[in-house]
Amino acid sequence: MWSAEKFCFCLKLRIGCTIIAFFTLFLCALHLVEFYRLKDPYSSGQTLDWFNLFWGVFHMLASLCLSYSVLLRSPLPLWSYIIIEAVYLIYIITYSSITCALKINMYVSYGLTCSLLYWMVIIFTFAITTYFLWIVISCYFLIKQQRQTGGLTILYNL
Repeated sequence: MWSAEKFCFCLKLRIGCTIIAFFTLFLCALHLVEFYRLKDPYSSGQTLDWFNLFWGVFHMLASLCLSYSVLLRSPLPLWSYIIIEAVYLIYIITYSSITCALKINMYVSYGLTCSLLYWMVIIFTFAITTYFLWIVISCYFLIKQQRQTGGLTILYNL
């Protein structure tokens, strides 16, 4: 596997994973704000709105696992981040495509400008999440290699 050696070609992977954890926590807040902006939580309206709450909680869990893994250099919690974000990538593509095809997407129904902005945000989210997954997987292999060799020779990369 072609693994990353630096985050954004200038920062250590450990610092990069910390930045990714903060970004994921921001994404959690964004999903929760979107949920409470769109829906009254006590009504049983559209069930698709509840996915924002679902993904908000899972992004918070992924962020906490990533932070925990970076602090303790434990490779196991990284898997929870990798699995959650990989499923999220699949979700955003399928959710966006299906809701646009069925014409029930609120943002796309506003017009062409909002539709283009919506798809630009989806593509940006897909690209940055894919990059973050690559960095986290690289950090996983580096931590795993560090644990196997004793840790002194590879410590400077983290």
